[in-house]
Amino acid sequence: MFLVFAAVAEFTRDLIGENTRPGLNAARKQGVHIGRPYLMDESIIIEAHRYMREENPTIEQTVRRFKVSQSNPLRGFFLVRCPAVA
Repeated sequence: MFLVFAAVAEFTRDLIGENTRPGLNAARKQGVHIGRPYLMDESIIIEAHRYMREENPTIEQTVRRFKVSQSNPLRGFFLVRCPAVA
């Protein structure tokens, strides 16, 4: 009896995966962001980039000023195609 329930559960899991993948692909084609939302929108990223270029602060100072983690400013520069600031 347990084997029957296990087989039904596995079949159901496979069906869910088969239905989810095309939906995610269709959403990606429409430009929908899938996953966790960004903490910095494009205007904040550009402001942070300008701040880092003009003021020449450390990453820690930039992180404190914009209240984000250390990886966010650099990831944001990549997303809006700003040149990375060292």
